[in-house]
Amino acid sequence: MPKRAIFLILIIFLAITVLVWFKTSANRPLIYACPMDANVCPDGTSVGRVLPDCKFAPCP
Repeated sequence: MPKRAIFLILIIFLAITVLVWFKTSANRPLIYACPMDANVCPDGTSVGRVLPDCKFAPCP
């Protein structure tokens, strides 16, 4: 088999692999979660963490 044919088959295989990988990774939902701890405010209320950086919400 000529080198050119082997190279072409390899490129096609890699292209299909990349396309399948992107297609399957795009279907997975991105799940973000913060720790479920709470910060107790001076007035006695508590606030949880908020996305995207999981810092505590400001006290009311």
